[in-house]
Amino acid sequence: MKTIATSLCSAALSIALAASATVASAQTYDGSPYTAWANDYSGSEPHTLVLWKFNTAAPKADSSENGRDVLINNSTGSSGFSNASVGVPGGRFGEGMFISTRSTTDASSLDVSSSVSLFPSSALSLEFWFKPIEDGVAGGSLSYFVDKKYDSNTGVQLVLNNQGTGNGGSLQFIVANGAQSSAVFSVRTSGLEWKTGEWYHVAATFEVNSEGDTLLKIFRNGEMLASDSRAGFGPIVNKANSRWRLGNRLGSGYGAALGYYDNFRISDVAYQYAAIPEPSVAAIAALGGLGLLLASRRRRSATLRS
Repeated sequence: MKTIATSLCSAALSIALAASATVASAQTYDGSPYTAWANDYSGSEPHTLVLWKFNTAAPKADSSENGRDVLINNSTGSSGFSNASVGVPGGRFGEGMFISTRSTTDASSLDVSSSVSLFPSSALSLEFWFKPIEDGVAGGSLSYFVDKKYDSNTGVQLVLNNQGTGNGGSLQFIVANGAQSSAVFSVRTSGLEWKTGEWYHVAATFEVNSEGDTLLKIFRNGEMLASDSRAGFGPIVNKANSRWRLGNRLGSGYGAALGYYDNFRISDVAYQYAAIPEPSVAAIAALGGLGLLLASRRRRSATLRS
């Protein structure tokens, strides 16, 4: 009897999770908590400017409808890949990108179009999946997930920042508005743990309200870890003639975060990412009680590790 009950609960849980994922994938964003991040994106979702999935069939292709393919790997412009490999097994959803060496050049990176249309100035969500191959925060003081700023007073950066006592492994999101003074605004999380072999969804957003105030947020696995606002900071200014760089810095002071990457996406809205909700009390009662709740929690944890 116990085996039958367990099987029924497991089946019911699978159906419930599948239904939840379908709803999340299909939703059109309206400012409500956003849980679709846990699913594989297709590229056709509303507000998507670009989606790089790094799959074998077309490892450099943009999976959105906008055709912004990865242009080159490092400054050579060759079709081969050096320390950043794409279309490799082990991605979050099929294949992915793998950075294996913390190079002192731009070899550990992919470069993407400098198109102005790929840089929304008033609202943006930047997100990707990352699976480290090192425990903790080994490496240099700064490791660059994304750079379209370098050392200028324009553009954006998303950095794994190891500087400061007790702040190792923190995420920092930096934006700039092109002004001559007070041009840079950033938000940083407290120190974070990064475990080898575990997938993390990383996201950063900015938006500018009607008064010109700018709000920055950082999320990991749907949880908001840091936010800040600055009155009158205004829209972000694109770094002219500069490509997006994935996995390293645009210039000297290079530093790559080693591991697997998947589903890099840029959107022209600031999503309010949210943790995957647990089943409601009513659903738990209907599908088998406390045992189902525990199974649900194990399932959610296993999803992030897989």
